[in-house]
Amino acid sequence: MLGLSEEQIVGRKCFELIGRTSPCLPCASVQALETRQVTSIARHVPELDRWIDETSIPILDSNGNVVLIVERLQDITDRKQAEDRIRESEERHRLLVENAVSGVAVHQMIFNEQGRPVDYVFLSANPAFERHTGLSPESVIGRRATDVLPGIEKTSFIETYGNVAVTGKSISFEQYFEPLGRHYNISAYKVADSQFATVFQDITDRKKAGEALAESQARLDKVVGAAQDAIIMLDPEGRISMWNAAAEQMFGYSIAEAMGQNLHQLLAPSRFHEAHRRGFAEFGRNGTGGAVGRVVELSALRKNGEEFPVELSLSAIQIKNAWHAVGILRDITDRKRAEEALKDQRCRLENIIEGTHAGTWEWNVQSGKTVFNEIWAELLGYRLDELSPTDITTWETLVHPDDLPRCREILEQHFAGERSDYDCEFRMKHKQGHWVWIQDRGRVVTRTAEGKPVMMFGTHTDITERK
Repeated sequence: MLGLSEEQIVGRKCFELIGRTSPCLPCASVQALETRQVTSIARHVPELDRWIDETSIPILDSNGNVVLIVERLQDITDRKQAEDRIRESEERHRLLVENAVSGVAVHQMIFNEQGRPVDYVFLSANPAFERHTGLSPESVIGRRATDVLPGIEKTSFIETYGNVAVTGKSISFEQYFEPLGRHYNISAYKVADSQFATVFQDITDRKKAGEALAESQARLDKVVGAAQDAIIMLDPEGRISMWNAAAEQMFGYSIAEAMGQNLHQLLAPSRFHEAHRRGFAEFGRNGTGGAVGRVVELSALRKNGEEFPVELSLSAIQIKNAWHAVGILRDITDRKRAEEALKDQRCRLENIIEGTHAGTWEWNVQSGKTVFNEIWAELLGYRLDELSPTDITTWETLVHPDDLPRCREILEQHFAGERSDYDCEFRMKHKQGHWVWIQDRGRVVTRTAEGKPVMMFGTHTDITERK
């Protein structure tokens, strides 16, 4: 230990052996001499940089006087270093537990005579215990769980913790804790014979948020699923990430067939692929584009290859700093056909009007506003702009005073439902001063909820020659 031979030791004082000029204080030999008792002192000796356990044993004569002291030195450096490491570890563990965000508690399991776990006692709890349970550590330490948490015996917790304390098998789980009315994430593990520790967090708010999110998602799924329009969502790469039932019906692809596919390759006619590629590249950079925030008409392809017109409303949403596209599409095939049919019908009607040289009129009976075509004015020798602005008084001032009462009578009969149509022949004053015979035919097309006439449409035909 000292690296000295017997000759180097004999005759020298103990403190001199380590290079000191004075005794170590306190000195075990001095205390043993004074007390005549065996004395042990453990100290760090700087000169040796070692921990030494010094034991001094006094040898007494028959009168009880110290005649000799036997000194025993033991190097306990390794033991002290091990103790320091254990103490440091315990301190770190204490600080970890004391400052942990999670609640931590140690418990002693109680078993009945049959060895079945029936209760447990709180041995310790950290400050976070109160934050997660609402119970202070002081109010629970030393008390039984059945006293602290009435009703816990009706749950599976005691049995679960008992299994951990007996088998040493750790467990982690999430469960609603009825006695506190909260949801917890819990880990339990054995720490000593019949003792176990729990580390837990109150996750009630997280569970409620998750449930609210799930309910919201369920409602959204129902809305999206019940929508009559196709609703499609694209990820930042242009792949389909949402495909509702209406999209399946409109395009003919099942959700399994559509999900993950490039939308433009799947649904757009090939002649538009390059334009779509450029547009989506711009969209991916900043969430903008010519179609974003607008309603546009496009051509799309069904699974069977049929091309058909759709109306697209496109929106951009940002998720995790990446732009996703949401499109609502409506099949406007029937509308387009109806528009074409209406266009053809209007064209034919215009041809008929032109061919028969008939004047047309529209009259809002409630407001008195009127709309006449150019021929209506030409029948009386005017240009339409010469009569504008027009209303029902324009017509009334041009009708022969003797004919106007009869016109009004027939109109009232039609308004009252006594006549299915309005049909009247009367004279109107030409711009050049003579009278022109007009056959006026029309019908009320819309009425108020009370049955009052609103919009009426009709024609004027020159029947002067016939008259």
